[in-house]
Amino acid sequence: MSSPRPKIFYGWWVVLSVFVFMTFSSGLGFYNLSVILAALIHERGFSVSLASGATATFFIVSGFAGLGVAKLIDRFDPRWTIIGGAVLASLSIAALGQIREVWEVYAVHAVFGVGFATCNMVPGATLVARWFERRRALTLSIASTGLSVGGILLTPVSAKLIDGLGLSGATPWIAGMYLLGCVPVALLIRASPLQIGLGPDGDAM
Repeated sequence: MSSPRPKIFYGWWVVLSVFVFMTFSSGLGFYNLSVILAALIHERGFSVSLASGATATFFIVSGFAGLGVAKLIDRFDPRWTIIGGAVLASLSIAALGQIREVWEVYAVHAVFGVGFATCNMVPGATLVARWFERRRALTLSIASTGLSVGGILLTPVSAKLIDGLGLSGATPWIAGMYLLGCVPVALLIRASPLQIGLGPDGDAM
């Protein structure tokens, strides 16, 4: 006899995982850049143009890195790509509190952009699309809501930490939050429904 199908299709756990890691990566990465930029200007004395240029570097690098991320999650277990990127992004956030030189500002933002690209929209949308076809629009909208939730809930927390502890004191805590928000849920992810013997939406093969 064939084993009974689970009551909850595993694809929903993938959607939940994507929602969570996108919440943390956007709230402490994407939206948090303006908070970090302000701290670099006021605490480190960098000019507005310099700090803004570093933010632009982040976006440019993350955009190009997304092309490589797409290939990595297509060829290898996506969990390790996401986890590796989360570690890289967390280390970059921690390093932001220690930078003093101009070249460090750009270098850290560039590395941060690579890490961010591995745990945001490209892997998230790709994974959800693999698990769902008929409900793809619904599940993508649920997962991508994490982008806004992160900005609403986590960016203000980061701003309060920086206001209270300063950039050097706050960034280790922010880095730890990023890591804890992305790594555990990434371990729940499976590459596709084929791994559990089902088709998209939980249909039989």
